[in-house]
Amino acid sequence: MNSKRKTFAIRVLMGLLLYNFVALAAMQMFGYSHFMDAFHRFGYPDWTRFFLAAVEIAGSALLFGPKTRPYGVGALAVLVIGAAISFVTAGLTFAAVPALALLGLLCALAWLGQPGNRLA
Repeated sequence: MNSKRKTFAIRVLMGLLLYNFVALAAMQMFGYSHFMDAFHRFGYPDWTRFFLAAVEIAGSALLFGPKTRPYGVGALAVLVIGAAISFVTAGLTFAAVPALALLGLLCALAWLGQPGNRLA
C-alpha cells in the first residue's frame, strides 16, 4: 500500500471512529433514554455514563496524534470490550455486534498505524 493510500485509509478510519465515539459520548452525557435504560439494566450507577463519555472523548482526541494513537486505540478498545461484555451478560447479545464492529475498526487503525505493514 503506498503512502497516500495508507494515509487516506487512516484518516477515513479516524473520521468514522471520531464520529461514532463523540456521538455516543454526547448521547450518554445528555441523557438519551436508550442509554439511561441500558446503564440501569446493567446495574451501573449514573456517574459511569459521564466517566465513560469522558473516556470516549479523550480516546478520540488521542487518535489524532501519531505518537498518542496507540493509547487512544487501547483506551477505546478496553471501553468497547467492556461494552460488549455488558451487553452479553445482560442478555442483549445482538446489541454487542456494533461494539465488536467498532473494535474491528480500532484494530484496523492500530494495524495501519504500524510502520512496515503491507496490504496486498
